[in-house]
Amino acid sequence: MNTQTHTAAMDQRVRNYHQDLNTLMEKRLGTLIRQYIEQRKTPPPTPA
Repeated sequence: MNTQTHTAAMDQRVRNYHQDLNTLMEKRLGTLIRQYIEQRKTPPPTPA
């Protein structure tokens, strides 16, 4: 395998890795935002 092929394969793997990482981060961020919104909707407990 020549260097160009190796580099192209590595570049593709790095791109895929970053794409997967971005997807995971977006999902996590979406979950955190939804949780935050739900917490804001819930009125604070009234002190006894």
